[in-house]
Amino acid sequence: MRIEEWQQVEELLDAALELMPNERRKFLDEISARAPELRREVESLLVCEEKVDGFLVTPALAFSTDFFDGDDAPDARAGQEIGHYRIIREIGRGGMGAVFLAERADGEFKQDVALKVMRHSFPDSELTRRFSQERQILASLNHPNIARLLDGGVSTLHEPFLVMEYVEGMRIDDYCGGRDLSTSERLRLFLEVCRGVSYAHQHLVVHRDIKPSNILVTSEGVPKLLDFGIAKLLDPEQAGEHTQTEMRAFTPDYASPEQISGGQISTASDVYSLGVLLRDLLHGGRSSSNARKAPGGWRSETTGQQTIATNLPTDQKDGNKRDKTNLRKFAGAELENIIAMARREDPTRRYSSAAQLAEDVQRYLDGLPVRAQKDSFTYRAGKFIRRNKLGVAAGAIVLLTLVGGIIATVWQARRATREARIAAHERDRARVEANKAERINAFLQNVLGFSQVNWLSPNPQKKTVSTIAEALDEASRRAESELKDQPEILAAVQFSLGQSYAGQGKLDAAEQHLRASWETRRKVLGTEHLDTAQSMAALGEVLVHQGKYAEAESMSREAVAVYRRARERGDVNPMWFAFSLNNLGISLISKGDAAAGEAALLEAVEVGANFTGEARGMIAAIYGNIAISRGNQGDIDGAVAYLQKSIEELRRLPGEPGVGLPIGIGNLGSFLTIKGEYARAEPLLRESLDLYGKTIGEKHQFTTWSINFLADNYCEQGDYRHALEEVNRALEIQRQVLDEGNIDFARSWTVLGKILTRTNDLKG
Repeated sequence: MRIEEWQQVEELLDAALELMPNERRKFLDEISARAPELRREVESLLVCEEKVDGFLVTPALAFSTDFFDGDDAPDARAGQEIGHYRIIREIGRGGMGAVFLAERADGEFKQDVALKVMRHSFPDSELTRRFSQERQILASLNHPNIARLLDGGVSTLHEPFLVMEYVEGMRIDDYCGGRDLSTSERLRLFLEVCRGVSYAHQHLVVHRDIKPSNILVTSEGVPKLLDFGIAKLLDPEQAGEHTQTEMRAFTPDYASPEQISGGQISTASDVYSLGVLLRDLLHGGRSSSNARKAPGGWRSETTGQQTIATNLPTDQKDGNKRDKTNLRKFAGAELENIIAMARREDPTRRYSSAAQLAEDVQRYLDGLPVRAQKDSFTYRAGKFIRRNKLGVAAGAIVLLTLVGGIIATVWQARRATREARIAAHERDRARVEANKAERINAFLQNVLGFSQVNWLSPNPQKKTVSTIAEALDEASRRAESELKDQPEILAAVQFSLGQSYAGQGKLDAAEQHLRASWETRRKVLGTEHLDTAQSMAALGEVLVHQGKYAEAESMSREAVAVYRRARERGDVNPMWFAFSLNNLGISLISKGDAAAGEAALLEAVEVGANFTGEARGMIAAIYGNIAISRGNQGDIDGAVAYLQKSIEELRRLPGEPGVGLPIGIGNLGSFLTIKGEYARAEPLLRESLDLYGKTIGEKHQFTTWSINFLADNYCEQGDYRHALEEVNRALEIQRQVLDEGNIDFARSWTVLGKILTRTNDLKG
């Protein structure tokens, strides 16, 4: 028999051993339909297996079902030394060898390991090839959720061996059932499994046999992926993106359609198995083989959009604090759709990766719409009002709109520096262009006098919002009529007006003026002029505010390219270069490319490494943006760490604190609320509100963010009376200062909906 056929026999034997005795005959018949000669070999090995007492059907550690040796007594090798290890006892057998519990024999330190030894009756070339492949696979993996390879080699008896991490624990389904874990607890455990699988996929390894018996949960609650005995490397130099299979081994109840039909194996095959695993973990039982048909005639339980109900349980504990009665219809449908998408018959229609599957599960836990759910208006609206954590919801909305959140819609230091520079630039031009330009300069100073710098400063004489709006509208009208014959000056005025409108939250007007400034400068000054890039950068920021992420990315990327070339010439303003990178990062993150977005933000930090004084306010804002990105990926600890760095920078800024400080402190309080650190979060939220009062006053859009965060904090502590008072206060302010339909109303409705749900007062 050829080596390839022996490998198929081994894999089919492993699959047969996973079945109950009364199921094996049917499985052998299925093999006969494809390869009668393989059936004879597998059947003969099964007969040998039946003669051996004490075979471990359910593995206690990695690779325990991979081996069976009918020649040796189970403990015949106790005390023998292989390499640096001494065998204690046998813990598993399979068709190709045995697994032993062993300990280090050299006395350097105490360590229990799993020692996997190949039986010596196979050809040497086969042993070498098989073990070399498996050692290569395992050596490439180093992840807390994967059993580790520690050592390997060939014994004095010419037996290849592997030394692996010894895992003591319960299979994952028994662990969930034995501890009566809630749905959310089971999902979090499943997420850890997905992380391990995703890590393996990133290293071009497909497991191919994901099932509960190959996942043990330690006493510390850490799941460990076991048994990469039939894993395959997706070596792009040898097999492209897929591994071709003929009669590969599989555990039928968890195998993907392509595995059973002899098709191509890819990472999507593991995604399918993860979907079955998730179904079983949530269903509270184990898969049956009723749906399995012969290879080539297999049909999945989910085809197209049709979904078989799985009777998913609602939470039995208060871990996720959902209102069970009112949200059951949402929870069951969401999880069923996640499972259905993972288990679609067509691999191209499943989640593209284990990471994407995990992301959808995390979105469910966070109370966000899952991607596997049909996007009906009712569904999205229901999810929006019922989100668990306002902080997460606020962070997500900030990234989608930017008008109200951490992501630096207002940086007092940056705007002060930028607008002062613009004014100085226009004064220089006034000296050159005589009387007419002097009139333009006075005009600009008048506009800037009512602009965001003073509006957001602790100035007892600060003007009202209505006065600012009126001044900007009058300036816009005058500019068009008085400067139409001087396009360069008009572009500069339009730029300043656009900045001021943006500061007022009037995004349509801001876009109109900044786009006009950019188009004029592009025609008059050229695409490589730094003033043109400045208009592109500012327009890119407004476009992100408006949710026009594709155009924002394009505009910001073009501005970044201009500044890169200018830096090579030694003629770049680092403030605007960093600002452009920041806008590019935000637009990428908002489109869902967190990795590329954070890379741009970190580059912006590098560009601004030498910033001093007020310019450090931009670095603080960039740190805040990274925090939001981390938070929306579920990395709350990372979000908190970056917010703390942001706040440290803001506290060190010269002069009186600007509005950036209460924004940062308020969002830190929000993330701490998400972490459940309510006592630590509450004083921070109160400090944020106090600082808002000293800078922009209570009746302001920004102030309502921290009011809502405080309301959410009270709600999580069960203080619903104060929570309701605060959210109503936020709504009252918003009705006075915001246009109807502003996204910030939705933030208040979110926390209000949670309070009413928790108190069962759904009528409001």
